[in-house]
Amino acid sequence: MKNDVGSAFFPKVVAVAIIGVSAIRLVMALREPEGEKKASDNDTMGGLLTILLIGGYVLAFQPVGFIISTIVYLFLQILVLVPKEKRSWPLTIIISVVAPLAIYGLFTYLISSPLPKGLWGY
Repeated sequence: MKNDVGSAFFPKVVAVAIIGVSAIRLVMALREPEGEKKASDNDTMGGLLTILLIGGYVLAFQPVGFIISTIVYLFLQILVLVPKEKRSWPLTIIISVVAPLAIYGLFTYLISSPLPKGLWGY
């Protein structure tokens, strides 16, 4: 079908959205007065941990599979991003488990585009 969206459509939309939001954030950061800029060590460490987590997620994605690697990644990423005093363990666990299962169901059953199953078959 000529008007078929295809499997590359959604990743392209997400990439364009990320680039657009990043450009807006960059402009906002550059316009911020010097006295108001606050780069803390915590922000730097969070950024480095996020890069490491994404690298680990990419490496684990094929061999471990989508569901397990995404649950672990989301759980750890939430721990990195949410301050200790605002953390809710039940909510963190629920989001870490429900989001990958919903995404897996969406891709597998609605879009018919299977995701990597990994070692244990899920």
